Formats: sequence, C-alpha cells, structure tokens
Amino acid sequence: MTGPSPTTTGGPTTFADGDDFVTAAIDAGRVPAEADFAGVFRSLLPVLAADHGVQMLQKDRWGPGRADPAPHLPGDVPVLRSIVVNSLIAPVIAAQESGRLGPAPGLSVGMAARLATAEPYFVPASDGTAAAVLESDPPSAEDMSDIRLGHDHVTVWFGDDLRVPDDLAVWPDPPSVGDTTRWEATFGAGGRSMPHLLGERGCSITGVTISAGPDGTGISDWIDWIIAIPPQPGDPPPWDLDTIRGALPGRASHATLGGLVATCAAAVAWGDWTRPADDGHGPLPPAEEQQGKAWRKRVRKSQFRKALARGFGTVNVIDLTHARTAMTPADPATKPTGRKVSPHTRRGHWRRSRIGPRDGPTQYRRNWIAPTHVGGTVHSGRERVRVLPAPR
Repeated sequence: MTGPSPTTTGGPTTFADGDDFVTAAIDAGRVPAEADFAGVFRSLLPVLAADHGVQMLQKDRWGPGRADPAPHLPGDVPVLRSIVVNSLIAPVIAAQESGRLGPAPGLSVGMAARLATAEPYFVPASDGTAAAVLESDPPSAEDMSDIRLGHDHVTVWFGDDLRVPDDLAVWPDPPSVGDTTRWEATFGAGGRSMPHLLGERGCSITGVTISAGPDGTGISDWIDWIIAIPPQPGDPPPWDLDTIRGALPGRASHATLGGLVATCAAAVAWGDWTRPADDGHGPLPPAEEQQGKAWRKRVRKSQFRKALARGFGTVNVIDLTHARTAMTPADPATKPTGRKVSPHTRRGHWRRSRIGPRDGPTQYRRNWIAPTHVGGTVHSGRERVRVLPAPR
C-alpha cells in the first residue's frame, strides 16, 4: 500500500480497494492463517468467560432494552471488551459455517486476539481527565523512540464514546452490495452491515489498541481502533437504543488521528497508573463457582458492587494526583504583569527532566505537565464537548 489518502483510522480509503490494505496487514504479521483460527478461538475462551461473568453482574447497566451507560467506569472495560471481541469473532464463525468468508477474516480474528490479551488502561471521562490527557501535545519522534509499553499490546479506553471532529472525519464511502458481502465478516458486522453504517454515519472512538515496536522499543505503526456507531432516530427496536460496537484496523501514519495514538502510548509509558483496590473481592472466581446462596449474598454486598465498578483490580486507571494543581487556574489575586492575555488553555505536554546528582550518570524522566488555564477561570472558555482532540 503506497501513498494512500489519509482516513480517520488509517484504514483503507474505500472498501473496494481494501485488498491492498489486507496484503500489507498480512505482511506485517497482523493476520493469523485460517488454519490457526480454531486455536485462537480456544485461547480466547477464558477471557470471554471471565468478561461475560462481569457482564452478567452488570445487567442493570448493560442489560438489553436500554441505552449503553455513559460515561464508562473501569468496571465497564470487561463488558466492552466482551462485546467487541464477540462482534469480531461471531461473524467469522458464522461465515465459516456458511462457507462465505471475506477476503481476510483473519483481520477480525487478529484484532480479537490482540484486544483480549492487551493490558487495559482506563482514562476517565467524567472529571475532565480524558480531555486533559488526550488533548496533550504528542511527544516528538525522538521521544517516541524511547517509549517502552511494557507489554506486547495495550488498550487505552477513553471512558466514553468520543466523537470524531468533523474536520478529522474521513470515512470510506458506503460499499456496493458486492463489497459489503466481501467485507462484512472481516469487520464484525454481525447481523447488520457495519461497512454501510460506517460509511453513512461514521463512528465515535472508545479506545485504541497499540502494539509494541520491534524488541519492545517504540510502537508499531499498526493499530486497532475500538469504535462505537450510535443509534439514530427512526431505527427499529431494539436498534433504536443499541450502540453497535466493534473494531477497525489502521495505521497511525495514515490516520488523521495519528497524533492521538502517540499521546496514548506516551501516557501508558510515562504516566502514573494505579490498579483500583479490589477490596478483597477480586478477581472473580470461575463461572462454576458463581452460584449458590453464598455467592448471591456476596454479590449483594456494597463492597462487592464497589469492587465491580473498579474492575476488580484488573484495570489500570490513570492517576493525575501529582498534576492536578496545575489543572486549576492561577489565583486572580496574584500581582498582574501588565500584559493583556486572552483567556486560553495551554495544552498538557510531556517534559523531559534530568534526575539524579549533577555529577552522576545522566538520567532523564518524562513528566506529564497538566493543562494550565491562563487569563481566566476554568469555566470562562467554551463549554467542553466530549470530542477527540485535533492533532498538533
């Protein structure tokens, strides 16, 4: 694939010319062979079973016949992962049984395997954390080469379905009927045509799965976006409430949201993260133990419900404790400088700071510098909308 036009996710420009994209993905080792599908599916069973158990415990939030909750909690990550992984593999299994596999069903299988095994990181959206972090200036190319994710794959969940700004929304045109048939299983459409919906409606972004670069250094150009296609007025029940969730492969270098990938990778590598306390209730026991009177009594306890909302200590949540003071505006009572400054916000960014004694070995650490409000209060600007930031 040479010199493609950029798209929102860095995927194929059109579904009709997606074969070149598939070939590049195969060459990059992102697509397992069809002969290996059964082994991949078996490896996913423990994760799917555990995630399904969490989903069943959250029927009050994720039950059928109701809109998906917003914003999301750390404990929603297993539910979202379960929905997305199933949306990827179910159409492939159905296509195998019918003998109508698309050009590369391995795209979906590969995305499912990476998402199921990726270390989860969660950036809350309810308190402005997601906006502060995701709107940060991405690190330089030199700094990107120093990133170490610490895992083969990581998924950064944004805490909500974030809308793509109109100036960055470049979606493939809705495919023809023939192309829909070819790509339906590949992109996890389930019983509906995700390619058509994507071309007609676009989508919001819920997260991104990032892979480590060679030898764990830097990051791969190949990424998997976790997407959400919201319902539209006039959709028949139950689709009038159902948010369609899935994943799309792409390349950061060909994506209008490429800067966001670098920012997320930097946050994983250099940010402060904490696993929520499980309060002695996690991780969840095997499914066969989730029954009986003792189990039902345990589930009703408030501590258990709190642990459930926190993800049972399995989800990393960003910790901005040390940076929050910088996210508040300067004291208006401070001595004026005489300059007239329009109210604005300086974006967050990563600062490379030297640590250790001056006469010792040279060592550096990256610190996240939070956004700073200048010339006004936090609420003096425009009302903030949950939308992905434009790249810098």
